[in-house]
Amino acid sequence: MEGNEVHFCRLLAFFIYFTQLFVQVFSSQLATTNDITLTLDGTLYFEVIEPQSISYTYKLKPSTDFGVPFTSMLRYVDLIIAEPYEACSPITNYIRNSVVMVSRGHCSFLTKTYNVEKAGGVAAIITDNNTDNDNVLIDMISDETKRETSIPSLFLLGKDGAMIRKELERLELDKAIINIPINITGVLPNRANKPPWTLW
Repeated sequence: MEGNEVHFCRLLAFFIYFTQLFVQVFSSQLATTNDITLTLDGTLYFEVIEPQSISYTYKLKPSTDFGVPFTSMLRYVDLIIAEPYEACSPITNYIRNSVVMVSRGHCSFLTKTYNVEKAGGVAAIITDNNTDNDNVLIDMISDETKRETSIPSLFLLGKDGAMIRKELERLELDKAIINIPINITGVLPNRANKPPWTLW
């Protein structure tokens, strides 16, 4: 009887070991896949590399009504705040080949994205003008102008946008350095490098 128990315990130990090994390998493959079109609950993510004080992973909701999806990851690309910030008129600061953050309000999401593209931006991040919003990502819709845009457009939580902009102003920086999009599929929520002020 004791021999059977020892044999069973050994089999159980092997089973647990190989199960844990499989989970680790499978999670690693998911987290590093090259398929950048993968989303988690309809969201994409980007990470700030510099400045280190806001070096976290941020959640985005891509527009499905206008714009285009990413075709590749943009590594170490500039994230620049648009001037004017709401981007309802032509952008006046130099943003060529950069991801551009603009604020929601006073004109359509499409107009903002259109102005970013016209000024040479490679993607538009539209942050909520409610700077207390730390958990609600909305679906951005087009307007009635039938204009076309060929860059990605993504919605960012207002709290995240406010904190990024505030920190760049405090450090007197004109840009952050980011990777976008990043794939965190397979990464447990409590292991993600999310901002300390966020709820996701």
